[in-house]
Amino acid sequence: MNDLTQKLIVALVIVPILVGIFRGWKEMGVTVGAIGISLFFANMDKFTSFKGGGTYPNFSLAINSKLMGDFEGRAEPGPGGPADFWSRKLVEIKVPDRTALFLDNGIPGEERFCEFQSAYTGQPKVFANQFPARHKLGGNIASVTGRVRTIPCRDVVDTDPASINRGRALYPGEVIWRHAPELVP
Repeated sequence: MNDLTQKLIVALVIVPILVGIFRGWKEMGVTVGAIGISLFFANMDKFTSFKGGGTYPNFSLAINSKLMGDFEGRAEPGPGGPADFWSRKLVEIKVPDRTALFLDNGIPGEERFCEFQSAYTGQPKVFANQFPARHKLGGNIASVTGRVRTIPCRDVVDTDPASINRGRALYPGEVIWRHAPELVP
């Protein structure tokens, strides 16, 4: 990922959050703004501790990776042909109130919710296998409609040791990861 792409991702994630915080100050008082700032800067101490000598940023909030393309993994359209190309338009999302757009993201060094999850990387894209339990065993998920909820990790991550999807998203579940709820994340 080049420097310009990283700056664009940061701008697309941080600017809307800051606008929401300042709008909260203006419309609802300083308390809402202070809560917003504390949520945004949660685990800020971990940003400075780059494990393994990395020089990249760690994102504690990230975009749902299942709504964006795999630009690093493949150069051609997906199995559905050009219609299944790398990305979707927001109007194509069938259940926007339950479809995750931005969510909490595990960062290196943070304790995983369950042993089956992947090691947290802090990348700018995230899925259930990187969803942390940093808010009383839950995490924040912002839907496509803009509604933000704190959802218990047990309702997001499959923790059943016998499941082939252990450590990944519960399916079907409360959170929808793809543009259509019938698609397996």
